[in-house]
Amino acid sequence: RNQHPLRIMFYDFTPERAKVLPAGESEFVFRFQGSSNMVKKTEAGTIVDLDLECWAYELEHRWGSRRGELTVTLPFRDNTHGFMDNIIDSWHGFLGLPRGNRPDYPANDYHFFVRNRYGDVLNIASDRFGLGDLSIAWKGEIGSSGSRDTLSYRAAVKLPTGDSEYGLGSGGTDAGIGLAYERLWYRWAGYANLNYIVIGTPDFVDFEANNIWTGCVACEYRLRPTWWLTGQVNFAQYPLTTGVGTLDRDSQELLFGFHKLLGKRLLFSGGFFEDMRTDTGPDFGIIGEFRWRF
Repeated sequence: RNQHPLRIMFYDFTPERAKVLPAGESEFVFRFQGSSNMVKKTEAGTIVDLDLECWAYELEHRWGSRRGELTVTLPFRDNTHGFMDNIIDSWHGFLGLPRGNRPDYPANDYHFFVRNRYGDVLNIASDRFGLGDLSIAWKGEIGSSGSRDTLSYRAAVKLPTGDSEYGLGSGGTDAGIGLAYERLWYRWAGYANLNYIVIGTPDFVDFEANNIWTGCVACEYRLRPTWWLTGQVNFAQYPLTTGVGTLDRDSQELLFGFHKLLGKRLLFSGGFFEDMRTDTGPDFGIIGEFRWRF
């Protein structure tokens, strides 16, 4: 999901396939995500200065039942100086991608500052590791799924357990509903999500918060019996209006990754993501996940 610092404080579903866990089975997931962000904009009295890395470490437990699947996600977050600026600048230069503002500013600096045209300020201190916002989600299959097609509904709530003063949460209670679909072939699989998120009143009330649509489209290819390759496009509307046009647009992100079966019930996934629409998502990020089924 989008790791932009002004988005990650609000709820969104993690993109996933539609199948639910069989009744009586459980999964434990450890997931880490790191993203590098740089947005320096001044527009119509609004100042946005974002220059930081956002790291998230999530513990997730899923339970399967005859009616569906319950998921509890406990995140820990850290907004920090990081280490990726020089790596990303070299990567963009090698691929001929825009280097943005990175050559003009010190590497691995930290700024998390937004002032809107009314003078309201969001100024987040750095290097505060702590608990994020706890979320509880339910997923159930719609109709009788076949061996190839599955359609599911999802519902979730995010609780304000993170400290909004340090950007670890929004301070509000968010809720979401969504649909997930998947289609399986012999070597290929495709899936799509569409969600609607109701944003609760955040602690920074002087900034306009918006209900949003989010989703993804993805495909997977079974390269070998224990290896899969994944390509995914994410999109999301912007939950917080800053007043900077390029920042408040809908986001578009591209992700490439893989899944590797390490054991009968242990799966590792990894990948990286890039923004397709500048300023609306991280410039670059990485993700890794261990998933145990028992």
